[in-house]
Amino acid sequence: SSRKGMIGLSAAGDLLWEQRSAARAFDWLLHEDRLIFSTIGESGSLWTAGETGPVVVATVAGGHLASAGDQIYVYSELGVYRLDPKTLSVDLWYALPEGRLEQGSMVALPGGGLLLTHADAHDKRLIALNADGTLRWQRSYARSAFGHEHRLVVLDGRPYLVSHQRAAALNEVSVFLVDVNRARLTQIFATTGRHPRPDDTWVSVAAHGRLLLSIGSGLGGGSVVALDVRSALEAVLQAANSR
Repeated sequence: SSRKGMIGLSAAGDLLWEQRSAARAFDWLLHEDRLIFSTIGESGSLWTAGETGPVVVATVAGGHLASAGDQIYVYSELGVYRLDPKTLSVDLWYALPEGRLEQGSMVALPGGGLLLTHADAHDKRLIALNADGTLRWQRSYARSAFGHEHRLVVLDGRPYLVSHQRAAALNEVSVFLVDVNRARLTQIFATTGRHPRPDDTWVSVAAHGRLLLSIGSGLGGGSVVALDVRSALEAVLQAANSR
């Protein structure tokens, strides 16, 4: 069915509310007792939902969400917005050239501030912002670091960039450690598959310092990799020191 909508359920499974929607949720997070979610495209908006149903907070800020302290941040096509959860007010935190959200990503840094990937018509960049919204640094990186899609994740206090590059018959996934202090990427893992299936390629943070990587493939369903990031980094550094 092409019908789009959402429902709210209580902890006991009882229906609290139901609402039809013109757009699907793009990203979401929980903040205290409320769900905050966003939609993109022509119906791009920022929403909050509780026991009484969803309410539109802003119509100018739909996109990727991240929580840092008591603030919520929204990475939209035109920049990064900050949402005050108490007043539900939204303000533009850092302006950007119009970008493609499907190729972008954003995470809150453990030490404060944000890290995001941004792809616009002219460039693909990795951008670090300070806790006060000022620019810490930004770097354009080689194509190998910025594929068709990229995802930022934080594992054990360190940010990682996972890049997904698709070609006609190849599916390449690479993992980079991001050194925020030095604005440097270190590639710690790369793998390829045949006949890419983008919907089956994803990354998830797992326990014991591991990333779970699914590499979708049209032949045999692809593969899943459990990557120990610390061991992978040690292997890369040992190889570099032995040269």
